Amino acid sequence: MILSFIEMKRFWIIFIIVNSQGCAFDFPQEKLDEASQLNLALDFSNVAVLGGSQATGYMDGSLYNESQEASYPNLIIKAINEQLKDEQITFLQPDIQLEDGFDGDPNNPTGRFKMLYPAPDWDIFFKLPTDGAIPDQYNRSIGLHNFSVPGIKVLDITNTQFNNTFFNRFRQFESTSLLDEIISVNPSLIIVDIGINDIMDYAKNGLRGQINLTETEIGEFDLTPLEIFRNELEEILNQLLESTTADILLLNIPDFTEFPYFKYYGHLARITASEAGSVGNQYSSFNFEVGKFSSITGIRRPPIAFFSDNGPLTWAVVVQDPLLADVILEDGSELPKIRQLEIGESVLWSLPDPPPPPGHRTWDLYTNRQEFLCY
Repeated sequence: MILSFIEMKRFWIIFIIVNSQGCAFDFPQEKLDEASQLNLALDFSNVAVLGGSQATGYMDGSLYNESQEASYPNLIIKAINEQLKDEQITFLQPDIQLEDGFDGDPNNPTGRFKMLYPAPDWDIFFKLPTDGAIPDQYNRSIGLHNFSVPGIKVLDITNTQFNNTFFNRFRQFESTSLLDEIISVNPSLIIVDIGINDIMDYAKNGLRGQINLTETEIGEFDLTPLEIFRNELEEILNQLLESTTADILLLNIPDFTEFPYFKYYGHLARITASEAGSVGNQYSSFNFEVGKFSSITGIRRPPIAFFSDNGPLTWAVVVQDPLLADVILEDGSELPKIRQLEIGESVLWSLPDPPPPPGHRTWDLYTNRQEFLCY
């Protein structure tokens, strides 16, 4: 099926067109000013999508039935089909067939997160994981169009030893790579949307991974160096051009700093004077322990100060800091490594984990929050 696009507008990504008639791919030197300049005839009769988490519909910490239906490739094809009168585009995904889904960990599977407000008057909520399960094998004999894999990075695509439960569900042979799987179906059009996981996992972990590693050293939370990413992506595109007759739509990596998850705040907490006094009282035991530790060892552990008479400039956000000195209490437990942000620091906010059970120290709530420093 051939569809002609006179005007193409996308919500947060721009298509870069790779013509299948070329023998090799060269990165464009200039950006297209407007997507509306594209005038294309694209064959969707056997479209294939090569992408990461965002192209699968992975959300809420899991891939589940409802999220997979909401994957953007599926929504795009549905929108196109609504405009077609007769012939419809077939778009098959490796159906997860799980209501609460699978997070990707075969050893301890969990499902999607759901929101919990601990009390009606709370203005923050907690994320609670549901029970997950390992999905069944997908039947490739019925066909497949969305080859995207949650968590995949650029170096995984050509790796025949890549071991991922989502990929293994639709993998035809143990020795094939994801790129081999795409090429084997002889697609008419390939949408390539890779690279976000090469950055996102590093960013979500608070920029704590390594950034200048070799191909064999890059781990889950490390940043893929630009030169390695560029070379590998170029090799992938060249193989697709040489081994298929498909046109290729190469998608830009979106500016994920615009995502709500990565909105950051300055060091000051947004509370009133009355709230500051109440919060400060919760840290009295904590401040006593750090004061005692500092006086005995001479190693400073900063107290948490929310004194209402000190003024708002001292009411700074509380975060974890693993670089703080260890403090072991008399009962053998460890004092949480938390402190307040200083002037010039910012914090990335994400959803806090469930609150501690009754009887835990009041500051445990803060140590359970998934917040990371961003300098």
